[in-house]
Amino acid sequence: MNPRELITILEKHRLFVKGIKGGAPADLRHQDLSRLKLEGINLKGAILAGADFSHSKLARANFTDADLFCAIFRGADLSHATFERANLRGAHFHGATLTGTNFREADLRSGAMMQLPGQGQNADLSYTNLDASNLENARMWYANLSHSSMREAEMGQVDLRGADLNGAVMTGAKLKNANLTGATLVDADLSSAQLQGADMSGAVLAGAKFANADLAEAVVNMAVAKLSLDTQQILRDHALWLAADGKEGRRAVLSGADFAGLDLAGINLSAATLRKCRFSGANLSKSLFVLADLAGADLAQADLRHANLSGAIFHGADLSGARLSFALLDVVAIGRHDGGQGSLSRATDFSRAKLKGADLRNVDFSRAVLIDTDLSGTVAQQTSTPAAAQP
Repeated sequence: MNPRELITILEKHRLFVKGIKGGAPADLRHQDLSRLKLEGINLKGAILAGADFSHSKLARANFTDADLFCAIFRGADLSHATFERANLRGAHFHGATLTGTNFREADLRSGAMMQLPGQGQNADLSYTNLDASNLENARMWYANLSHSSMREAEMGQVDLRGADLNGAVMTGAKLKNANLTGATLVDADLSSAQLQGADMSGAVLAGAKFANADLAEAVVNMAVAKLSLDTQQILRDHALWLAADGKEGRRAVLSGADFAGLDLAGINLSAATLRKCRFSGANLSKSLFVLADLAGADLAQADLRHANLSGAIFHGADLSGARLSFALLDVVAIGRHDGGQGSLSRATDFSRAKLKGADLRNVDFSRAVLIDTDLSGTVAQQTSTPAAAQP
């Protein structure tokens, strides 16, 4: 495209935006628009999928409602530009200046021009300056924001599930009710950030800083930062797997892992394989272990009050002295894998488990499996108390 053709298209788009006769929305998909001086240009509603704006001057540009699917903005100056509600799936902003940029309600999920299942490319905003930008309600699933700066950014209800925030600086950022499920926050700085009600389930927190951050009602477990990076990544993938009903992430297999003495209150390890894991003395109150496999696990002296243990397997597990008051032991229906009619079900199974001296007050064992279970010295009252054995 020569300069004259570009000027004609932009002029017609200007008329289109103003609602003047003769106007037409700009269609510049896949065009090379790199290294141009386009400060303050209004491309609202333009079709710009795959366009290359690398190193262009686009300060104060207006891309509201534009189609920028897989567009490229590497090294571009986008200071105070507007991308409200823009389609930015798979877009690249590596090294761009985005100070004060408005991404409110923009879609920054993964995407690719010729996408095969599972092969979409993630939006790349790594090494960008997003200080004081507006990312409220933006969808940024799995976006690459590593080493980016988001100081004082407005990020209320932003969806950053699975995002890469390694080394990101988010000091003073406003992240109220943000979704950071499964996000990687290794060495990220969230000092003084406002994280009220934010969901950081399964987030990788190794080296992350939260000094003076407001975490009121946030879903976060700081104890996971003490685990190995490999274990944190497995927990991250499991959180994403749960959030997407198995369509993303990966179910956790952590057999033999050591969680002894950790405060893991509220953690969701439903359907995880946790055979022979060490949870002795751990705080697991209000946690979810629905359909988890804890055969042979060490849960001695663990705090499992108000935990949901429905359908979990505790074959041969040691729960001596554990506190299980108000734990839930419902039977769980399981879909058939053979395509047959109806559904299968699984009860919480304590076969051959040791519950010696455990606190079982206000726990209903009426539907649990208790074959050869050691219940000596248990404390149980006010609800269905377990018999010595149950076929």
